[in-house]
Amino acid sequence: MKKKFTYLCAMAGVLCMFTSCKDDDKLPGESLETKTYTEADGLTLNLDNEAVTGQVVTFAPDATAGSKGVITIAGAPLDLSAIIGGMMSYRADNQPAFALPTSSIIPGSASVSFPVDLVGSADNCTFEGTATADYCTFEYSGNVTKETMSLNISKIALKNTSMAGTYAFPELYEDDGWDGVEPKMDNIIRMNWQSTKGLPIDIWGSGVPTEYPAWFVLRMTVLQLSFPDPSNPDGETVPSIVALYNVLKSVTLGADGSVTAKYVDTKDLTDTVIESPKGFARYVVESDNTLRLYIDPAAIIKSTVAMASKSSRALDINALIEGLMTQVVPMLANGIPVTYGQCIGEDFQPREDFNATSFYLGTDVLLPILKVLAPVLSDEDVVNMIIELAKSDENMAGMADAFLPGILAGLPEVIETTSVIELGINLAKAE
Repeated sequence: MKKKFTYLCAMAGVLCMFTSCKDDDKLPGESLETKTYTEADGLTLNLDNEAVTGQVVTFAPDATAGSKGVITIAGAPLDLSAIIGGMMSYRADNQPAFALPTSSIIPGSASVSFPVDLVGSADNCTFEGTATADYCTFEYSGNVTKETMSLNISKIALKNTSMAGTYAFPELYEDDGWDGVEPKMDNIIRMNWQSTKGLPIDIWGSGVPTEYPAWFVLRMTVLQLSFPDPSNPDGETVPSIVALYNVLKSVTLGADGSVTAKYVDTKDLTDTVIESPKGFARYVVESDNTLRLYIDPAAIIKSTVAMASKSSRALDINALIEGLMTQVVPMLANGIPVTYGQCIGEDFQPREDFNATSFYLGTDVLLPILKVLAPVLSDEDVVNMIIELAKSDENMAGMADAFLPGILAGLPEVIETTSVIELGINLAKAE
C-alpha cells in the first residue's frame, strides 16, 4: 500500500513538473488575447501619474512576432442618446442609440496605436517604451493581464511647439484724449460680423426703425452687459470687457499639448486665482494659422441639453439640440479649429503695431452653427425668454422691449446673408 501511495505521489510530482515546464516554455503574453479595457472593465489609465477618464484601451497580441503586442488608446464613445434621453423624459422611450467618437488623451489623435515589447509570463506582462503619434511623441509604461490593463502615459512632447508659452491680455485701457483712460474693446476682443442685411433698431423711438450693421449691434450689446467685478466685489458692476479682463489672468499652451488657464474665482468673489486642471483641454498646431482645440464634449453637451427641460416647446428645442449636435460634436471629437493671427482694429484692418495675437473662431466654424439657431429665433417662446432675460439685467432692461424684438426678428435674414463672422480674444505672449 505504501508503495502505491509513493508511486502516486511521484506521478503527481512529475505531472506538476511537466505542466510547469510547459508554462515556462510559453513566450511572454502568449496566453493573452485581444481585449478592450474600459473604466468599468479593468482599465487604469494615468497621464503623468494622474488618473484619466473617458478613454478605452485595446491590447492585441502581435501574430507575427512573439513577446510583442499592439496597444490602442481611443476616446470612449459618447452615448448621446443616454444624455438626451436621460435629461429629456419625453424622448427617453424613443431615443435611438447614438454613440459618437471622442478624442484620445494623445493630442491631435482620435486614436493612437503603438507596438510594445512584453516582459513577464504568458498571461501577466509589463511593457515600457516611447511612441510617436501624428503630432507628438510620448513615453508609456504599464502592465497587462487577461482581466486588467494598467497604463501610464508621460512626457508628451509636441512636434510643433511654435505656439507654446504663457499668454495674457494686452493692456485694456488707453488714453481717452481727455486726460483720462478708458477700456478699449478691440484690445482684448476680436469681433467682426459682416452681413448684407442689417438689424432694424428704433433708437429714437420714432416708430421708424433704422438698419444698423450686425457688427455694430453686436458690439453695443456686449458693451451694455455688466457683471460683478471680482477684484472689487463690494463695488458696482463693471462692463463685460472689464470683468473679462479682471477674471482671466493667463492661458498657457504647454509644450506637451496641454491648455491651462489661471482665472479669478467668480463664485466667492474673493479675488482668489484658480488654475484649471491639466488635461481638461489639449491642443495641437495644425498649420501656420490654425490650432486644433480638444475639450471634453460630454460637459458641453450636458449644459446644452439642460435648457431643454425649461422649454414648453419640446419639438423646437429637440430640433435645435439635434442641429447643434450635428455641427458641434464632430468638432469636439476632431478638434475645434481655432484661427490665430494678427489682431484687427475698429476698421477690421490688421493692427500692424499691436503686440498681441488673436485667437478666434472663424466663419467656417460659427456660420453653420448660427444657421442651425436661426429658425429657433422665430419661436415666440424663445424670443420672449431672451427678452425677459435681458430685462433682468439693469443695463439691458432699457433696450429689452424697445430694441430686442426687432433685432431678434431680423437675425435670421442677417445670418443668411453673413459673409464674415469672427469671435475671439487677443492675447500677448509673455517674454
